[in-house]
Amino acid sequence: MTEWMKKVGCLCLAFLMCLGLLIGVPGGAEAAVPSDDTEYPGGFSHTCSDTTVSDTGELNTTCSEGANGLSGPAGYDLNKVMTVNGQGELVWDLAQVSAVFENNICKDNTIAANGYELISTCRPSIFSKQWNQTSINLDAHIVNSHGNLEYNPLSTMQT
Repeated sequence: MTEWMKKVGCLCLAFLMCLGLLIGVPGGAEAAVPSDDTEYPGGFSHTCSDTTVSDTGELNTTCSEGANGLSGPAGYDLNKVMTVNGQGELVWDLAQVSAVFENNICKDNTIAANGYELISTCRPSIFSKQWNQTSINLDAHIVNSHGNLEYNPLSTMQT
């Protein structure tokens, strides 16, 4: 193989690798695969601890207030930003909020050991008798803003 053929081959390979990265095909570079500890846009769990969710859907936690290093209680009403779909799964939805916790559509709320996954038992509607266990990643949309919890609508995460 001539030197010229080696150079052309290297250039072609580099081009294909770059093209693969542009269109999202794993190749010579590491593919972006979300894992359980992926940092999402909200990411409140990185600066908050002792998180619970009440039967009425109130997210309660202790959060760092930022540079001063102080921590204090923080809360957020998840009824404002969640609903259940037709299978009884929790989903983020500002348009069709149904007060799922206040209307007894979801119950038995717990936070997983990872500190950001809400696990609940929900049903598709208040009239349904079928209950399903479901979970949702609170880090996908909940953010700690100087010790206050807020909803971050910019993420497209649904789990």
